[in-house]
Order: sequence, then C-alpha cells, then structure tokens
Amino acid sequence: MSQDNNVFNPFDPSGMLKCMRDANMDAWSKMMIQLVNTEAYAKATGTMLDTWLSSSTPFHKAMEAALTHIITNRQMASRADILRLDRFAAACSGLRRM
Repeated sequence: MSQDNNVFNPFDPSGMLKCMRDANMDAWSKMMIQLVNTEAYAKATGTMLDTWLSSSTPFHKAMEAALTHIITNRQMASRADILRLDRFAAACSGLRRM
C-alpha cells in the first residue's frame, strides 16, 4: 500500500512539524525565485562581484609574487617555465598551438 505524504495525519506526532516545514520551504523558494529574477538583483550582484574582483587584484599579485619567489628559491619550475617548455615541445613536434 502506498501512503499519501501530503495528507495531514493528526495521529502523526511530527506531522504538524513536517507540514510547517514544507510550507516554510515553499514560501522561501517562491520568495527567492522572485528576488533573483529581477534586474535590480542582477545589477547589485554584478556590482558586488566587480568590486570584489578589483579589490582582490593587489592580493592576487602579492600572492603570485610570493609564490614565484618561493618556487625560484626551491629551484622548481614556474608556470612560465612550463608554458615555455610546452611551446618548445609543440614546435619540435611540428604542432601549432594557439
């Protein structure tokens, strides 16, 4: 026998909580869908991401410089070295990469 889970059962001790949870989740879902489907939300999110990206650039450059320094001191291949080696291998094998 299959039971219909959408029917309220007064003898189920957690039934009322399940109904409240489902109603709450439906309400939140509808509200969030309406919120994120607006032009204002898209503009606000775009502005926030642009600000975050522009403010994180100095940190990114500082981290890249520090990692390059560490890699150089450890005599490990850097990204530029790997790319140079890749271009050299491609040129030697006659392949052309863009």
